[in-house]
Amino acid sequence: MHSVTFMFASCIWILLLLCTLLKAAPVPESSGEAEVIIGDPDFQKFLSDNLELSDKMYKLAAAEQNVTCPFCKDEQLVLFKEQLNISFPHLEECLSRTFQLFPCLDKVDIGLKFYHVLLANATASASKTAEIVTDISNLSANIRQQMTLLGITMVMYPNTDLSTLTLSPTEDMSIVKYIILSNFRAFLETVMRALQSKQCVQC
Repeated sequence: MHSVTFMFASCIWILLLLCTLLKAAPVPESSGEAEVIIGDPDFQKFLSDNLELSDKMYKLAAAEQNVTCPFCKDEQLVLFKEQLNISFPHLEECLSRTFQLFPCLDKVDIGLKFYHVLLANATASASKTAEIVTDISNLSANIRQQMTLLGITMVMYPNTDLSTLTLSPTEDMSIVKYIILSNFRAFLETVMRALQSKQCVQC
């Protein structure tokens, strides 16, 4: 257990930075302007395409969990998860019935960076996970491109070279992978609910 904690020590400061940014002040959003944007066909395509991408990642993560640790159960790993000492991102901005989509997407993008760090370093050897990492980058790029097109300012943070961050194999690594993937799936569930709530059937 000590070795697993040590392996994550090199990237904890990056993850703490991302979690701090998740709590940053939301981006201002005018409800009138938002209604016009949400009804735009191009924006609806953005929602549809990225909902499909999120669903794809969700299914890949579920499949990878089953392969990584087929007998693991979330309720049995509570203590192990606490010992990892990783503060996984939450999307409170996306959970309210009256939530504003653009501040939500801003926090989603930061959360994607968080999971990109973890998955790229903890599970890069698995083919499905490598595909998930690529899809995370694509979803993040899609969000940033859409927000730029709309002229909405997103939270910026320093570029960081993550190429030197590595994790050594341990007997507990399968459990670590399982926990990361489990939390990532919960994260994606919130993302998909947020995207679905803004889809306009009769636009």
